[in-house]
Amino acid sequence: MKQVKKIYWGIMFIVMAAVLVAGSMGYLKGFGVWNILATIVLGSSFLSGLFNLHFGTMVFSAAAFLWINDEWLGIGTIPFWPLLGGAILLTIGLHILFPKAGRKHKWHKHIASHVNNGIHVNVNDGNNKEHVEYSTSENGEVVKCEVAFSEAVKYVNSMELCRLETECAFGSLKIYFENDTLKNGEAWVDAESSFGSTIFFVPASWKVIMDMDTAFGGAKETGHCNPNGENVLHISGDVAFGSLEIKYV
Repeated sequence: MKQVKKIYWGIMFIVMAAVLVAGSMGYLKGFGVWNILATIVLGSSFLSGLFNLHFGTMVFSAAAFLWINDEWLGIGTIPFWPLLGGAILLTIGLHILFPKAGRKHKWHKHIASHVNNGIHVNVNDGNNKEHVEYSTSENGEVVKCEVAFSEAVKYVNSMELCRLETECAFGSLKIYFENDTLKNGEAWVDAESSFGSTIFFVPASWKVIMDMDTAFGGAKETGHCNPNGENVLHISGDVAFGSLEIKYV
């Protein structure tokens, strides 16, 4: 998948370079060169959102396309603020109707896909804004945490953690790894952040391998981890119109 993305974006930049040169030579008279370039970028963003079922990426890419190409489309001038407000409301509505959309559930080959009936605990508030679930597989403990339209601070506190799944939509989520033991010294994190902020507080003695996909968002590390740490934490997932940060403590 990573190789496909490299090829795709490589082709996109070549096409944009061709458009820029052709426009400067007068071959694209009647067309706005920068509008064409922006449309290519927005089209790529929309396809990425569609592929990953990220409503925010799709809706805002489409809204931006309509705003910059309203004359070319013959739909008249579209006011910016109503268009932005409509995009926000539409994204919120889609997230409410389809809260699980975009979850990849990419189980690592070392993680069992079935869950035993031994331990299965749900923690959920009355408004369904925060959801935490603990379960066990034959490879260790699986923890899932979801936050929407709220702020939450969670402490994992697992003695045999093998996988953590987090989802933050229109909110703020802080995850602390304190007094945790990774099953066989290794665990995987699948993190999703849409219009939200997710922060992982990870012991600096651990080794962290991060592989995040971002669209109109960012993922960063604050501090340094131990490249030779005995505990290895793999963090992957997607960020769309949000942020993800790993802080080493």
